[in-house]
Amino acid sequence: MPLADYEELNTTALKIDQGDWARDTLIASGAGGIRFKTILGPDYGAYTWRVATDKSIPGDGYGLTINSLSRFDYYLDFFQRYTTGDTDVFVIDFRGKKWTVGLSDTKFPFTKVRLMSELFGTQGVQLEYVRVIGETDYLSDGSFGTPGMMVDGSGFSIVDDSGFGIEAFTG
Repeated sequence: MPLADYEELNTTALKIDQGDWARDTLIASGAGGIRFKTILGPDYGAYTWRVATDKSIPGDGYGLTINSLSRFDYYLDFFQRYTTGDTDVFVIDFRGKKWTVGLSDTKFPFTKVRLMSELFGTQGVQLEYVRVIGETDYLSDGSFGTPGMMVDGSGFSIVDDSGFGIEAFTG
């Protein structure tokens, strides 16, 4: 399936933060205390994000909807489908770039209680970068689509950070 066909999480009322960075590693321990460790894959495979909100609660009464559902019901339905559905890969827009991601914890389906404690709690819902095997539309940093707008030849891009201000970063 082309990357453009993956469903994108509507981030209305969500704040997306870059999470901790950790390289993918393979560790094997053997007899006599021997330990082998190797780093797997490129740096971008270590990307993680945290999505959280404090703007929507069940029955918030504000009439704010996404795809004709209350914001709470939209996020509950979305995360339930990606823990119990046919696919666990979806798309987020982070700092003007599209990323294929999955939920970090898919052992248990999302319930109202889990959504309340994670999405509205201090931890947030944890996402991790997922590269779709066989796709060739990825850019060198692991994102796909059009990179942020170039301002000049200095290597800096300026991208609208989803309503949380303008941020400059190296392109």
